[in-house]
Amino acid sequence: MTLKEILHKRYDGVKKQEPRGSDFETFYNNESRKLTDLFKLLQLDEWTEKLKSNGEYNFSQKEADFVLRLFDEYSGKDAKLDAIRRMDFRKFDPAFVDYLCQGFLEMFREAGASPEELAHIEVKLQERIFADFYQARVQYNATRKRLDQFFRTCAINNLSDYREFLSYFAGEFEKLSAPFIESMQDLAEAMDAIRLEECVDDDRLKNEVEKISLEEIMWDELDTVYADKIDSAKASDEELKKLKQKYESLINPGAKKLINPGAKKLINPGAKKPPFVNKIEKTAQKLGARISAREKEIEKYIIEEEHTKALQRDGKLHENERFTLPNIENPYTPSAENILSSRDVLVRALERLKEDDENLESDKDTQR
Repeated sequence: MTLKEILHKRYDGVKKQEPRGSDFETFYNNESRKLTDLFKLLQLDEWTEKLKSNGEYNFSQKEADFVLRLFDEYSGKDAKLDAIRRMDFRKFDPAFVDYLCQGFLEMFREAGASPEELAHIEVKLQERIFADFYQARVQYNATRKRLDQFFRTCAINNLSDYREFLSYFAGEFEKLSAPFIESMQDLAEAMDAIRLEECVDDDRLKNEVEKISLEEIMWDELDTVYADKIDSAKASDEELKKLKQKYESLINPGAKKLINPGAKKLINPGAKKPPFVNKIEKTAQKLGARISAREKEIEKYIIEEEHTKALQRDGKLHENERFTLPNIENPYTPSAENILSSRDVLVRALERLKEDDENLESDKDTQR
């Protein structure tokens, strides 16, 4: 089913509600742009060609239903994509995030994406909308709901009997939950330890350090020496302040907006929703780049000024000489190679705990 066919179906429904609405071609262009924006927002646009046949999106009936749901939830009152399009994580609906993640994975799976491509797509969804976190919330909420349902339907009418039941339930639940919570704490600590080991792995650190130029090492060392002065200069720089205020106003507009021009009372600063990401993304990136560049200018100026004075005091520079920081041609960026996936961290942590338990049992047998 092509996107045009899907949108024809949607257009017929919209036309009944709004007879004076736009013609189909205008409607199609506007609606298809929404799908394009959504793929871009979720960073899935790299793989969208897989969803096309003869240059046009083509979906199975099941995926067509998913796409229609995306359009239904794109905007309007209580639209579930609204919070995602604004990246307002506090307002995310966990069940819908889970639905979204599974729907996109199934969409690309049906389009013939390889297991490796599906893994990359899943990573993008985790990075962009923290799908793992919200999927875990769905599981947790379902468990809690079952427990609540159990107590609502528990058929003990005698209050005294119910008290005895609750007392017994609490004791048994504690027997089950206490060791479970302890085991989950052990698992969390094991996962954290594996991540820490990954960060301080000698071979990996050696490989990463080899990628850092001597010029960058000099910058970092001098940045540490003059950190207080650099921070002070950044805090007092008017140009940097204005850039940061512009950035804050862009991502959090209307924080101090008057109810009307003659009023002195302010609207609740938290009342306005965050803006849609696709409306501000380019501007935000440009402002972010300008902020970074200005901070680097300040850092360079302070280091050169202060280190010149220090070298002159030590007699290593003449009074008319000046220390200049070297240019960095290819700045170092941390490598993502050999970084474990979260799933691999979990599997390794479980294996480690299993080994610990086996070793403990072996020690006990030896002592007997």
